[in-house]
Amino acid sequence: MFNSVSSSIHTSNLNKNTNAKSAFVTSPIQKPFVKTQTVNPSLAHMNYFLGGQAVSFKGHNCSTSNFRVVRLNDVPCGCCGMPMLTYKQNQQLCLEATQKSGSDLAEFLQNNKKYFRGNESAIANYIISEAQKDEMTDVSSIISHADVDTHEIFNNENKRVLNNVKASLLSNHCRNNEINAYVDNTIAQLNSEDNVNFKRNNFLSGLNSLLNSNGDKELKHQVLDRAVKLPVSETQIERFFEKYSNASTTKIMQRLLNPATATAEHIQPHSLKGANNTANYLGECEECNSKRGNYDLNNYWMTNYPNMPESAQKNIDYVTDKIVKGELGDKYDDYPVDLQKALDNQTKGQIKLKVLTPEEIEAKRQETKKEEEQAA
Repeated sequence: MFNSVSSSIHTSNLNKNTNAKSAFVTSPIQKPFVKTQTVNPSLAHMNYFLGGQAVSFKGHNCSTSNFRVVRLNDVPCGCCGMPMLTYKQNQQLCLEATQKSGSDLAEFLQNNKKYFRGNESAIANYIISEAQKDEMTDVSSIISHADVDTHEIFNNENKRVLNNVKASLLSNHCRNNEINAYVDNTIAQLNSEDNVNFKRNNFLSGLNSLLNSNGDKELKHQVLDRAVKLPVSETQIERFFEKYSNASTTKIMQRLLNPATATAEHIQPHSLKGANNTANYLGECEECNSKRGNYDLNNYWMTNYPNMPESAQKNIDYVTDKIVKGELGDKYDDYPVDLQKALDNQTKGQIKLKVLTPEEIEAKRQETKKEEEQAA
């Protein structure tokens, strides 16, 4: 379970430092809590060795706030794959939301739905439905309602996401009866009165296993990208309404949008002596960053986001395009290769990115420059 996110985008890094001395870490998402013993700091750097061979990194030292990837608009999160907000985008959207009510508010939130994570999407959908009923109502007045049914909000979001998963199966002409039945039965369970036993991670693990057995990689990518949008916890939604019932629209919108804000995730956790270096950073949204803590990527963590291998590839493809275009400066040509090595080692080969070398990046840069000169 994650704590309410503050307006600062650096909260996760502070939390990691605070937890560095803990003897154990526990899952912030799933119950019952799973305990994992923290690695002895003297052994932490073993994560950077594979087959006895040291991995060489060419990145440069910088703070997480100076990692230029987090300043790019709409970068796909390297974990969940959803688009991320820059701090400036976050602030702008919060400001715009304070100026809207009724149908204008509903349209505004609908147009920015891609930024809301699971729990936040459930709440945003509730605000949209309520805003459409009254042209004078705004975010703060909707959240202040005393008769909110959080179970219904949670359940409706689960059904909405799973219906989108079903639509993806249909659009891809999935004929695997086992996969279709698995999703259909889950939707039927949510539509029944006996739906209290639905667990997000259990569903994702089962779905991922079936998709792997099916062997259609494109189908797997599209289905999992939709399925990971399932809300995490009804309890968290209930606590949101308790905490923000008297809050301003600005505070509420910050809380709803902060999980999508771009951060620099330490691939080797900072609490385990992971370096403040671009070679150890992956652009992730605040939600994924703060939830992971210092879990190994290849164990518990990827049961939460089984689409992470594809998400990391989307992330580096997007970032590489910006590197070629010169939007990250002259120190990031090595970053794709460094990220490839770091993720390959941290996940013990479960994430193998296809990236461009610095030489290939420079060749593309020159090719683009030549095309622009010819067009001019």
